[in-house]
Amino acid sequence: EQLITERTGRAGIDQWGWKEPRTTVLLDFWHSLLPEMKVLVVYRHYAQVADSMLRRDLNRERNRENWPRKARRLRARIRWQYSFGNIPLAQTYLRVWNHYNRVALDFARAHPAQTLVLHVDDVLANGDAVIAYMNQAWGYHLQAAATRAVYDPKLMQSDALPVRAAWSALLAPACHITYRELAGLRRESLLEITSPPDPLPMHGEGESR
Repeated sequence: EQLITERTGRAGIDQWGWKEPRTTVLLDFWHSLLPEMKVLVVYRHYAQVADSMLRRDLNRERNRENWPRKARRLRARIRWQYSFGNIPLAQTYLRVWNHYNRVALDFARAHPAQTLVLHVDDVLANGDAVIAYMNQAWGYHLQAAATRAVYDPKLMQSDALPVRAAWSALLAPACHITYRELAGLRRESLLEITSPPDPLPMHGEGESR
């Protein structure tokens, strides 16, 4: 509440927002405080997310001071520990993905006019259209940035994704169901941004914003 008061009461600030994945599980809470808020849900394949989390853990281990001096056999064991071969850990991260995205699905279905659901590739390929839609339909005045200026593809790599995707679907079948449901909302959102609605009426013309 203090955050909202500070943002909405600051001179010259008429739009503000944040990017925080953990907000996903608190969308209903934030909506109770900001009933007019708009949400852009950007999702990735569950195997990519689990792979990213596993690589994050492995890199954290590699950055430990004694990693270069560890025996080759020990380093190999640690690499396995933070891989899809470690079934319990992989399943944990897949369940995390599923929980977050089920919450996002429920919110998007409950508030379709306030939510866009897009795959990360859609944002990279159609960034200008996304911003144009948000400006026109949601009343923002955002400026699009060139994708190459804000995106590093090396940070989202996933080697042998088809294999890991198939393995992930076996480890956590619920993820595949959620992913298909997200794809359905994604198609609806893509139609929205490629066929934007009429501009919002000016104050005094019909309903005010």
